[in-house]
Amino acid sequence: MTFVTSDPRYNLENITVTSDLNSILAEIGDWDDVSVDTETSSLSYLTGELLLISFKSKYTDNVVIDCTTIDPSLFFPVLNRSGCNIFHNVKFDYKFLKHKGLKDIKNVWDTYLADKTLTLGKAGYTYGLDVLVNRYCGTSLNKSARMTFTDYRKGDLFTEDQIKYSGQDVEHLYTIYTKQLAALKQDSLTKVAMLEAKCALAYGDMEYNGIYLNKDYWNREIIDKYSREISVILDKLDTEVVKAAKDKPELQKYLTDCEPISLFGDVPVTHYNKKKSEQRQNTKTKILWTSPEQKLEIIKDIYNKAPTLKDPKTYEVKESSAKEALASWLESDLYDALMNRKDYFAAKEIAKSLIDWLVCHSLVATVVSKFGKDFLDENVNPLTGRIHTSFDQLKETGRVSTNNPNVQNIPALQLFRSGFQPQGEDSWFICADYSGAELRIIAEASGETAMLEAFNNGEDVHSYLATLAFGVTVSKTENKHLRNRMKTINFGLAYGAGPEKFAASFIDSDDPNSDGVKEAKEFINNKYFKTFPMLKKYFDRQKKFAKENGYSLTLPPFNRRRYYPEALDVLDALCDPNLPGWKKADLMKGLSKVGREGVNAPIQGTSADIMKAATVEIRRYILANNLEDRIKLISQIHDEVIIEVQGEELAREFAVITQELMEKAGELCIHSLKMQVDVDVARYWKK
Repeated sequence: MTFVTSDPRYNLENITVTSDLNSILAEIGDWDDVSVDTETSSLSYLTGELLLISFKSKYTDNVVIDCTTIDPSLFFPVLNRSGCNIFHNVKFDYKFLKHKGLKDIKNVWDTYLADKTLTLGKAGYTYGLDVLVNRYCGTSLNKSARMTFTDYRKGDLFTEDQIKYSGQDVEHLYTIYTKQLAALKQDSLTKVAMLEAKCALAYGDMEYNGIYLNKDYWNREIIDKYSREISVILDKLDTEVVKAAKDKPELQKYLTDCEPISLFGDVPVTHYNKKKSEQRQNTKTKILWTSPEQKLEIIKDIYNKAPTLKDPKTYEVKESSAKEALASWLESDLYDALMNRKDYFAAKEIAKSLIDWLVCHSLVATVVSKFGKDFLDENVNPLTGRIHTSFDQLKETGRVSTNNPNVQNIPALQLFRSGFQPQGEDSWFICADYSGAELRIIAEASGETAMLEAFNNGEDVHSYLATLAFGVTVSKTENKHLRNRMKTINFGLAYGAGPEKFAASFIDSDDPNSDGVKEAKEFINNKYFKTFPMLKKYFDRQKKFAKENGYSLTLPPFNRRRYYPEALDVLDALCDPNLPGWKKADLMKGLSKVGREGVNAPIQGTSADIMKAATVEIRRYILANNLEDRIKLISQIHDEVIIEVQGEELAREFAVITQELMEKAGELCIHSLKMQVDVDVARYWKK
């Protein structure tokens, strides 16, 4: 092992120390495949320091560079050779190197992402470097020295143990890489592993750049506005109980010991405690509306029945006052506003019943809890004024998730999105989104004629399919409720949802005996699948493949796998002639879950493949044209990418380029129709 430093104080017994930088640069420059790792004083590039960089080829000893005395940018050309640059969790290293001026890493390989690609869906796998070294090399890696770097202070000398630790992190990367490559080739997963490695740099850019949140706007339009609505909703809920108590004596116990301020009207507007010594405003009832048990009791008292919810694990149907259970009682317009669009202020205008206001309360309370002052304090970086979310780019389906904070949970309403803005007087956002990506993928994969016709003729797909299925003209303005119903079904079936999910839109509010679940089931079986037979064949084919093979595949050319190892275990168990009936029933439920996921994962995964391919190409274009100082990748939410650009003219020019690159990426997987991309240029995150 060689340690390269310009500090003359080092005198190490078992490590060669040199300051001959030119010789080291020449040596590393001749290497082919290079393993690379960094050591830092912190997990954050904003507060931490890059301390050491380690390099190794398959034929040479390890080289550790002292970045506290040597400019790390001198070694950046090593990362832009024709050979493979092998990292473990490259996104972390890249952000620290980017902070020192690095623009790109060519031919990158990430052993962390490669192993996740090989095992998506398999239980019990972890992906730390020490775990992979043990798995592929049969040896152990001592990581105990890692935390000692957090104690580093400027001018400190690194210990021999610290330098050896840095060197050992690259010792086995090449072996892991070659074995992963062989396994990936065997399952035709090399292309998707390479895509993930390239995309890691794009997500590194997004985390590094962050997105600006206008705190004044957020305090005024989100925190204050939603907080005020809590008391409004609670008063509405109390009023509904007071009204119902006139005909239901059992509700009297919930009313407060109070009298109306006005003598007119049965329902008091404001209540005061009767005791003259306590002349203060009071609530109309004693109900604690945050109590699930109390809510359920009141619902049963008023409606003489209770909402129910199926337990996702046991499949047992239980009484529940949870939002999802209450939602099945909502009329279609309210369901769409509250459950689909999460638009409380639209729902407020049409809410009438206790159930309506309970769901409203759940939504508003969630906003206040998740996006209040703590949200700002915990997530807006004081150094940059921006939110630097973390991207977990490889969930089980291949989709991306975010955390610290989860920006994907921010409601897709303009009210919320307008708080996210470009920084600078002449900075602009490009917001580019695949339109109806999942349904277009379903149309391609199933070959369903009606869906292909709708997309290729520029029709609104939900209206078009609803018109065919319901036999009446449906549009965004005519028979709108049928469009909403069809939209729920189209997306729900893709997620493996059953009739319970669609029940709300099938309930006849004028018929107290209306059974939404029964009617939804009859419609799907007798109308939907008979009108669109290729969809049923596709869903059945996907379920069968996942159950029989224990995995599902995204569309070519990526063919990403999502594994279901439990499927093969279930099939083996079902072969037992002595299997008890109750056990067989449980196993069949598990197999049904595999079938549902076998439908959904290829749709989600193909969408992820396309979005990631597009993101890689957008980044490549920015770098190839030396635009990285004026154009920055900021965020990605599902099928949407957000880009911050300096200058309106450049923003509008690059918006056209972005649209072209995204549509071209869609052509990799989709051939029967166009992956439409909607693009906006604005001074805020535009919906």
